[in-house]
Amino acid sequence: MTDDLVKRLREVKDWWREPGRTAEQAADRIEKLSRLFDITVNLNSDLTEKIRQQKDRIEKLEATLREIASGKYSNVVFTTYPPQDPAVVKARLALGEKKDD
Repeated sequence: MTDDLVKRLREVKDWWREPGRTAEQAADRIEKLSRLFDITVNLNSDLTEKIRQQKDRIEKLEATLREIASGKYSNVVFTTYPPQDPAVVKARLALGEKKDD
């Protein structure tokens, strides 16, 4: 669509009939905007994919933190009372859970 418009503008000189404004300038501007649009679409596509990948990574990290927070891997001799595994405490804090009292 823009290719056809650019071609027609290049064939008609001074269609605005204003000094310094030509169809050639309009065609140049349309081509520039078309290139910028294509770059923006490609960039948006790339960013959307990167966001999806980061979202997947965050979900996996949250799942791992939940496993740690459950105490599943806790084999620590506790030196605190009540007993608290430091890894479990940190995982729960990272997940935004309240600290055990």
